Amino acid sequence: MNVHHPGRLLFLGAFLISLTLSVHGQQTAESCLKEGKQKQGAGDLEGALIDYDKVIALVQANTKKDDSALATLSVAQVQRETVLMAKGDYDTAWSAFLKEKADDDAANIGIGETHCYMWLIRVRKGRRKEADRELAASLSSAGSKIGNLENSVQIAKYLVNQCSESELIAFVQAGDEKAGSTQHQGEGEAWYFVGMKYLLAGDKAKAAEDFQKVLSLKGTMFNTRTLVRAELKAIAAKP
Repeated sequence: MNVHHPGRLLFLGAFLISLTLSVHGQQTAESCLKEGKQKQGAGDLEGALIDYDKVIALVQANTKKDDSALATLSVAQVQRETVLMAKGDYDTAWSAFLKEKADDDAANIGIGETHCYMWLIRVRKGRRKEADRELAASLSSAGSKIGNLENSVQIAKYLVNQCSESELIAFVQAGDEKAGSTQHQGEGEAWYFVGMKYLLAGDKAKAAEDFQKVLSLKGTMFNTRTLVRAELKAIAAKP
C-alpha cells in the first residue's frame, strides 16, 4: 500500500486538523467557562457574559459533542441566564428561560428553577396575576411529570401563596440537613426568593435583610450570591 499517495496524505492531514481543532475548541470552551466564572465572581458581569457566549458558540460549532462538551454547554447556559438576571436584562433572560421551559415540557420534565425565575420576571413587568396563574398551573400538573426538583416545587408554592415563609425555610433546612452537608444551598436559594417576593411587594428593607442572610450562610450557591449582590447593589443605589 502506498501510504505516500497525495490523496491519502491530504485526507490524513484534514482528519488530523479536524481532530486538533475539535480538541482545541473544547479546551477553549472550558477555559472560557473558567474565565467567565472568575469575572462573574469579581462582579464583571459584562465580561462574564462575553465569555459564556463564547463557550456556547464554541460548543455548538463542534459537530461532535461528547458528554463533557454538553456538560460545559449546560453550565455556560445556566451561568449566562444568571448574569442576564443580575444585569437586569430580563427580556433576553426571558427568551432563554422560555426555550428552556419548552425543552423541559417536550421531555415531560416538571417544576425547576426556570419556573420560579419566570415568575420573578413576569412580576417585575407588572404581570402578577399572569405570573401566579401560570406558576399555579405548572404546580397543578407537576404530579404527572418527571424530574420535579423538591426545593423548586416548594419555592413555587411559596411564591403563589400555597405555603408560608416559615414552611418553606423549614423544608429547605430539612433538605440540607438530610443531604448530610454543612452547606446551605437550599436555604440560601430559598432566602433569595423570599427576599425577592418582599422586594417586588415594595419592602426593600425586609428584602435586603433576607439577601444578607444568603451571604451570611456557608456554602450558598455561586449563582444565588451573584443575584443577591446585584439586588443589594440596586437597593443601595435607590433606597
